[in-house]
Order: sequence, then C-alpha cells, then structure tokens
Amino acid sequence: MSRIEISNVPTWRKIVFFICVCITMFFGIIAFSKEAKIYASAVRAPNSKTAETYPVSVNHGYIRYLTSEEHDNLAFWRAFVGVPLLLGLLVMVTSREFWRAVHDASS
Repeated sequence: MSRIEISNVPTWRKIVFFICVCITMFFGIIAFSKEAKIYASAVRAPNSKTAETYPVSVNHGYIRYLTSEEHDNLAFWRAFVGVPLLLGLLVMVTSREFWRAVHDASS
C-alpha cells in the first residue's frame, strides 16, 4: 500500500493548504464569538417591539431571537466557516502525487 509522502507535495501546495486551515480557524473563531455573544445577550422570547423575531439555535440548542440584520450576519459567518478548508483540500487532491498514491494503493 502506497502512502502520500508530504515531502513529495510541492511547497506551494503545502503553503496554500496551511493558509486555508488558518483562515478556516479564523472564521470559526469569529462564528464562535458571535454565537457566544448572542447566547449571553439576545432575548429568549420573541420581541416584536425591537424586531427580535428570528429564532437561532446556539450553544447546544438554546433558542435566542435576533433582528433580521443580526440573523443574516450570523448566517453569513456560519456558512463560510468551512469554505477555505474545502479549497485547501481541493489544492491537495489535485496534486499528481496524491492520485499516484491512490492508484498505487488500489493496484
């Protein structure tokens, strides 16, 4: 069974993958920070006077209510947490060395 040797992967691919992992961690920290702030400060029941009527599940299923802008902002950060990591993985799996190792492993 053949393995992918990291030393055979071009340096630029390693750098791009590392940067993508760092960006993913950064986005994750931002999303976690927003959820923690919402958990601590958002209302627990809908309030039509302040327009906090959009339910959001945070911190293991606790429901908090947000305004439209806050809801959209949180949805944006939640949606993009994994995108840079997917791009980094795409860079790694498009390497010829990766597919050589997969082919050798299946033979």
